[in-house]
Amino acid sequence: MIQALTARLLEAVPSLNHPVVNAATKVDPNKALRVARSWAYPKQVLYFLSSFIALVTLLHYSSLSYRYATRKRVYTSAQRTSSSLRRLPLAILDSLKAVAFRWTIPVGSNFSLNLAEVGVTIGYIAVLLSWTFVNSEYL
Repeated sequence: MIQALTARLLEAVPSLNHPVVNAATKVDPNKALRVARSWAYPKQVLYFLSSFIALVTLLHYSSLSYRYATRKRVYTSAQRTSSSLRRLPLAILDSLKAVAFRWTIPVGSNFSLNLAEVGVTIGYIAVLLSWTFVNSEYL
């Protein structure tokens, strides 16, 4: 029974009868590269996300250590003027934090997103799309 099925299969597919590979079939030279990249891109996105989380963590702990190092300073009125230019970067940073975390965009009837969440979401989508369409030839 098995021999009969094998004989029918060999008759139906003539290339199986011959040990020589048919040279007329085209081989895609980029297939191995595409397969390797399709496995590598998700790993690269995960590396990017983990490095982003590590950057945020590093900035957070550096901010905590800076705050701890400078908390015992006492400023006298002679050191501080009414329009101190030293505090200008801190004022700009506080203004940007207020805008990013207090301004909200309503989504639906019961939900809202602040601008920081929207910015991180747009950045994440841009990263995913750029890693998806990098090295694509047929757009």
